[in-house]
Parts: sequence; C-alpha cells; structure tokens
Amino acid sequence: MRANIARPRTITAFVARTGRRRQTPGTQPRALRQALAPLGCPVAAEFSFRVPWTSDRITPLGRERLEASGFAPPAEPADVRCPYCASARVAMDSAFGPTQCRSLFYCRDCRQPFEAFKPV
Repeated sequence: MRANIARPRTITAFVARTGRRRQTPGTQPRALRQALAPLGCPVAAEFSFRVPWTSDRITPLGRERLEASGFAPPAEPADVRCPYCASARVAMDSAFGPTQCRSLFYCRDCRQPFEAFKPV
C-alpha cells in the first residue's frame, strides 16, 4: 500500500556563513547562490559578522593540513615552529607577508623559508 504524501512545492535552503573580512556587499552571497542553484530550490544566502572569525576557529585537522602544505599555523611569533622540521629555531624575516594574515619566517635548522599565519 502506498501513502500519498504531498510534497512541498518549494524548499528554501538558508545558508549563514561567518565571513573572514568585509568584502563588496553581495559578492559572496551571489556566488554561493550560483553554486547551490543546481539543487533546484531557492537559496537564501547571508554572511554574518555577528560571530567574528578568528584563528582560534581553525580545527586541529585544519592546523595539520596547514603544516602539511608548508604553512605554520597561527601562533605568537615567539611560539612559531617550522612546518618542515618542527624546529623552534626560527627567525622572522618580515612581519608582513604576501597577505595581511601571514608573516615570513626562516628556519635556522633546515634553512627553509616559510610563511606563518598570524593569530587573529
């Protein structure tokens, strides 16, 4: 026996995402709506700064993946370790890296330059 269950005509997907920085209003929500368009339902996308993003929100897995890709995870400059050899013998080359959230370091043990994320 089959039950006749009325299916809803529209389903709205609501996505709230914490932004890392303020960008041109509407740019990222529009891109998110386009990415979710294949679902075939209306999408309400909103970026909120009510709960600000900080580097404390990076998960342990995220920190491991940063190290695996050659970046030191966020830490105070005195606590930065080399992502290649885990040495604490590092020197900051520049407090300003290619982006505002990164600094340039040099490892004195393995002699590799690397970037470290700044704590935010």
